[in-house]
Amino acid sequence: MSDASEQHERIDDDELNADASGDAPEGDAEDREAAEVIADLQKKHDELFDRLQRTAADYHNYMKRSERTRLEDRARDRADVLRAFIPVVDTIDQALSAHKPEHDEAKKVLEGVRIVRDELLKVLTSQGVTRIEPRVGEAFDPHLHEAMLQQPAEGVKPNHITLALSPGYLYNDRALRPAKVAVAPG
Repeated sequence: MSDASEQHERIDDDELNADASGDAPEGDAEDREAAEVIADLQKKHDELFDRLQRTAADYHNYMKRSERTRLEDRARDRADVLRAFIPVVDTIDQALSAHKPEHDEAKKVLEGVRIVRDELLKVLTSQGVTRIEPRVGEAFDPHLHEAMLQQPAEGVKPNHITLALSPGYLYNDRALRPAKVAVAPG
C-alpha cells in the first residue's frame, strides 16, 4: 500500500475511534440531525404511500360501484321497455278470449292474432321475461302476486290463491307486474 492510503486509513480509524469515544460532538450532532431528517422523510414517505394505497382502493371501489350502478341502470331501463309490452299482451289476450267467431274469415284473423301474441311472448321470453301463472291453492307470495280481493274457497288454505285474475311477469327475478289474484282469508 502507498503511504497516502495508509495515512487515509489511519485518519478514518482515528475519526471512528474519536466518534466512539465521544471526542467529536460536532459529528454526532450532524449524525443525529441527518437521522432525524431521514426519519422525518421516512414518516412522510409512509404517510404518502398509505394515502396512495387508500386512494387506489377508493378508486377501485368507485369503479366497481360505477360498473354495478351502470348494470343496474341498464337492467332497470330494459325492464321499463319490457314492461311496456305487457298491456299489449293483455289486450291481445282479452281480444282472443272475448270473441268466438263463426265465419271462416274471422277465424283466420283471430288465428293471426294468436300467432302475433305467441311471437310477442317468445320475444319477451328470449329477453328473460317469465310469465307468472298462479294456480288455485298455491301459496300467496307478495313478491309475485297482488291480492285484489279476499274470497273463500272450499279446500283452499288461508293466505292461498283461490282465483287467478291475470298473469304476472318476472324479469331478473323481479316482478315487472305481479299476478292479480284472489286470496282465501286468513
